[in-house]
Amino acid sequence: MVRLVIQKIDNCKIKVAIYSLIIILLPVLTISCIPAPWDIPDRLSHLNIFWFPFFLIGLGIYFLPTIIGAFRHVRSLIGIVLVNIFLGWTFLGWILTLVWSLVGSKGKI
Repeated sequence: MVRLVIQKIDNCKIKVAIYSLIIILLPVLTISCIPAPWDIPDRLSHLNIFWFPFFLIGLGIYFLPTIIGAFRHVRSLIGIVLVNIFLGWTFLGWILTLVWSLVGSKGKI
């Protein structure tokens, strides 16, 4: 019974970490896509919709270490998330979090 409660708490922490990451980063990343009012006539084209799937794929690749760490139930998931957010834009930071999520010790299930 105690193990089930601890497992539910751990799963809840993972879900909260991922949801808060999405809630915080999605508006920040989309604000940069909003054109200035004087650029709107120049930017009105149907090709902007074409790039949205590539944006989602890139976002998924960017957070791949976090996703792998969440699925593997890595103990230091919060550390992986924070390093991925703040240093993931550097190639070295992204590789570091990827290795960390693959090699990190798993939590008890």
